[in-house]
Parts: sequence; structure tokens; C-alpha cells
Amino acid sequence: MQINDTTSPWLTVKEAAAYVGFCEKTIRRACALSGLRHVRMGRSIRIQRAWLDEWLLARENQAA
Repeated sequence: MQINDTTSPWLTVKEAAAYVGFCEKTIRRACALSGLRHVRMGRSIRIQRAWLDEWLLARENQAA
């Protein structure tokens, strides 16, 4: 899958999953339970790349 490389920092769940190498279900679960920042408009979820990077760093620090 090709990641959206436009100037928009917003990713869909599918694009976010491809960006971090996780499945879509993991991203949705992280939005619901693990504190991954996101914006929900109806059933649509959008996540900024910077928020994904912050979330991954925080999880890495918890594991260490």
C-alpha cells in the first residue's frame, strides 16, 4: 500500500496502519483504549503522523 504523501498531515486508519506497520484493528483499538490521539467525524477517524510518532515513542518508553 502506498502512503498518502500529500501535504496533509491527516491519515486514515488504513494509511496510519501502513505508516507504522500495524494492522488496522490495532490502530482502531489504540484510538479507543490506548490513548492514540485522533479526530472522529461520524464513523471516520483521522490521525496526524506526529500523533502516531508520539504514541509509538510513549509505548517504547513504557516497555523500557
